[in-house]
Formats: sequence, C-alpha cells, structure tokens
Amino acid sequence: MKIIALCFAFTLVLSVHYFNQGHYLLSLDKNLIEIFENPINSSKTADLFLYMEDYYNTLCDLKKKMNRTLIGISESVDVFINDENPRFFKMKINFNIIQKVLKLNNSEIEELKRTRSNIEKTWRTVESEVETFRSEIKQRLDLNESSESMGISIHSLEI
Repeated sequence: MKIIALCFAFTLVLSVHYFNQGHYLLSLDKNLIEIFENPINSSKTADLFLYMEDYYNTLCDLKKKMNRTLIGISESVDVFINDENPRFFKMKINFNIIQKVLKLNNSEIEELKRTRSNIEKTWRTVESEVETFRSEIKQRLDLNESSESMGISIHSLEI
C-alpha cells in the first residue's frame, strides 16, 4: 500500500511539474508575440533573447522528460494544443523592422531566426510524439476493454 501511495504522489508531482512548464511556455509565447507585434511599445523588448532562449530550453527539457516518463505530458502539451499554441513562430515577423527598432546587428538577427526555427522544429517533434503516444494508449485501452469483455483480464498493461 505504501508503494502505491508513493507512486501516486510521485506521479502527481511530475504531472504538476510538467503542467507548470506548459503554462510557463504559454506565458513566454504571449510575451514573444507582444514583442514581435509591437517592438517599439513593448516593455519586454529588452528580454527578447532571454525569452527566446528560455522558450527553447524549456521546450527541450519537456521533450526530454516526455521521452523518459510520459507521465503528465498530455496536460502540459494540451495547454498549447487547446489554445492553438505556440503561436509566435506561426506569425509573420518582419525581421528588418525588428532589427532597426531594436538596433540589432546581422548576427543577432540570424540568431533570432535560428532560435525561432529550432523552437518550431522541436515543437513539431513534441506534437508528433504526443499524437503517437495518445494513439498507442488508445490502442492499449481498446485492447484492454476488448479483453475484459471476453472475460480476460490484462494486468500487465504498461503505459
């Protein structure tokens, strides 16, 4: 009984951690949209590179953990899917205006473009892995329901 309670508590902690990462990414996404839509008036412009780097690192961290445990991943990723996020890499960005307004050099603009592209690629991978995971879970649950309806119990269902 203690082991089951411990596993449940561990699962709950992991789910909350992943869920918080999802909300953090959502917050970063909103900040980046604000900067890219109106770089002159945004109070967050000074943090553009920090937001971009943090977004990428947090998304990569979530992806690594997803590959390891898959516990609570749906909740964190659903934050984006349900709100059509991440959105900032889907928007048209005029990098010439960003460069002029923020007084960035060519290498800084290239770094922004590269980081944005890396975020998009990583997100596409996460999105694909989540859909694959959900499909596998659905197949296993369907198999379990089918087996139970025939009087067979599957106790070794691994998720």
